[in-house]
Amino acid sequence: MAGTTRSSSRLLANEKLVRPKAKQPQVVVSLFTRKGKALFVAMNDSDADAQVEMAPDWQALGVAAPAQLIDAYAEQNGRVQEHTMVVGPDGQLKQPEAKAKPDDTSACNVPLKAGVAAFTVKARNFRVLEAR
Repeated sequence: MAGTTRSSSRLLANEKLVRPKAKQPQVVVSLFTRKGKALFVAMNDSDADAQVEMAPDWQALGVAAPAQLIDAYAEQNGRVQEHTMVVGPDGQLKQPEAKAKPDDTSACNVPLKAGVAAFTVKARNFRVLEAR
């Protein structure tokens, strides 16, 4: 088997692998693993921004604890936006105006302190974070 897909939330047994903490119960974290790598998808299905703390059990995951988690969308350096469409005032779909692409995406990455990641997930949104 090439990899394993695991999901963790307050209701699932895999909580021991990730241990997410947020005030909103609508915040869940899905976990995808490959040998020596992990991908975390934190989803906030509430109407307010969520402050999330996530304490992965690196040893149980088989991943060396990194110094930071890499924000996968920021690493794409704006290319994700090319596939985004918005509804204009006339009700028609159109591409949004291009925004300047950031030169340094490291500000979007999440540093770990004592193996714990603390980050914000905007309301009704998600973050994709990688451990390599």
